[in-house]
Amino acid sequence: MVSSTVARSNSGSSLIDSVLMRTIAWRRAALARLDEWQQRSAGRQELLTLTERDLRDIGITRNDAQLEANKPFWER
Repeated sequence: MVSSTVARSNSGSSLIDSVLMRTIAWRRAALARLDEWQQRSAGRQELLTLTERDLRDIGITRNDAQLEANKPFWER
């Protein structure tokens, strides 16, 4: 039979493990979101460096590129 002290210790450990796992998952999701935002921002700024020919090749105008580049990083 498991003593009540050991049972309490194990249940506390499970709670800590659960909180730790949720914290790790939240942190990973937050870092992934920050990475996504950084990539989106960099891609938008790169649009401003493209030549007219490059823009035509991807099917957008200079105005389209400027509108996209001026969007906040969090907007899709």
